[in-house]
Amino acid sequence: MAVAQPAPVIAPQPEANPAAAAAATASDVAAIAHVLAILNDPDISPSDKFIRLSSDPALRPQADGTFYFGNLLDGQFSGFGVHLIREQGRERYVGNFRYGEKSGKGAYYYPNGDILEGTWKNDAPDGAGVFTTANGTRIQGTWRRGIFWEGNGIYVDAEGRKIRAVWDEGRIVSSEPVR
Repeated sequence: MAVAQPAPVIAPQPEANPAAAAAATASDVAAIAHVLAILNDPDISPSDKFIRLSSDPALRPQADGTFYFGNLLDGQFSGFGVHLIREQGRERYVGNFRYGEKSGKGAYYYPNGDILEGTWKNDAPDGAGVFTTANGTRIQGTWRRGIFWEGNGIYVDAEGRKIRAVWDEGRIVSSEPVR
């Protein structure tokens, strides 16, 4: 039985563009809090979450079938927002955007329960971050252009064994079983 992971706290970051920063209002913050409350409510089924959110007028349907709530600048995601990527909101990104791409602090929730939280640049993890899987694997370190580059962590292999490992330049350089 998987233990539910607490949702990371991702706060809006100051927007580089003053016009976008001025667009963030108290009602925007309240609306984002409402979206996050629905997504994180364990008493609402995944399908009901998606139905509630997709009928919310504050969410903007996108041409690719996804939904977005947050600021737009010149028609692109900008500043803090929530992007519901897959049905039922199980795959989503909550965090900061710049020019339509993930940029700054954010957390990506995968449909299988994995979470990648940290710093993003050019729509990919880039900088400090933590990857936590539904089965208990936790890896903390530095990403470069979407690849885990350096750091350490404990991961669980296919047989359920816990292994402590150190990565350098995207490769495991040492590992040992966790007793």
